[in-house]
Amino acid sequence: MAKRNSIGISSIVGEDVAPLDIADVVMYNEPEQMQQVRSRFQAHLRYTGQVTGKLYEWMKAGDMVEVSAADVPMLLSKKLGQGGCCGSASRGNVLFELA
Repeated sequence: MAKRNSIGISSIVGEDVAPLDIADVVMYNEPEQMQQVRSRFQAHLRYTGQVTGKLYEWMKAGDMVEVSAADVPMLLSKKLGQGGCCGSASRGNVLFELA
């Protein structure tokens, strides 16, 4: 059986060694998930994301903008008007779609 050594680490390294400061919780930054959102409305549109507070801007219909995935559901729910043209059953014209 091996005999335990009575020499401590402080006697080997020296007394002036500071103790290690080890954090209990390690935080990692997750990369923000982005999605392309296309404007379907022929106008200059500006919206502020409800979740992130970021400003998104489309200059004309067909423009695509990278939007945080957290703000996408709010943008896809945006509609203009009460009914679509030509007897459409949907209520309002959809302003955005995923690209």
